[in-house]
Amino acid sequence: MNISAQVVLINPDGFVLGVSRKDNHNDFGLIGGKKEDIDETPEDTAIRETKEETGLRISNLRLIFAIHKDGYMGYTYLADYEGEINHNEPHVVAWVPFERLVMGSFGKCL
Repeated sequence: MNISAQVVLINPDGFVLGVSRKDNHNDFGLIGGKKEDIDETPEDTAIRETKEETGLRISNLRLIFAIHKDGYMGYTYLADYEGEINHNEPHVVAWVPFERLVMGSFGKCL
C-alpha cells in the first residue's frame, strides 16, 4: 500500500506552518509527502519530509487523522518542533492561519 504523511506544526501565536505548491506560492498546505524506501514507518516519513521541506526537527508525533484516498493511506500528525526554517526546496514556507490551508487545493481531501 502507498503511504503518505502530513505534519501539523502550530506556533505560539496559533498559526500553522504551511508549505506552498511549487507552481503556486499562494496555495498553501501541510508539510508532508510520500513514503520512500528509506522510511520504515509513516512517522519516519513525517520526520524526513519536515526536515527536507522546512529544515525543522520534529518530535513527540501524535496521530490526529488517517484517511485512505486515491490509493494512499495518509497519516496526519501533530508534532513539536525546534530549529530555524531553512530549506532548498522550490516552495514558500510560512506561518499561516489554519483557514488559509483549508481554502487551498490541499484542503480538498474529502
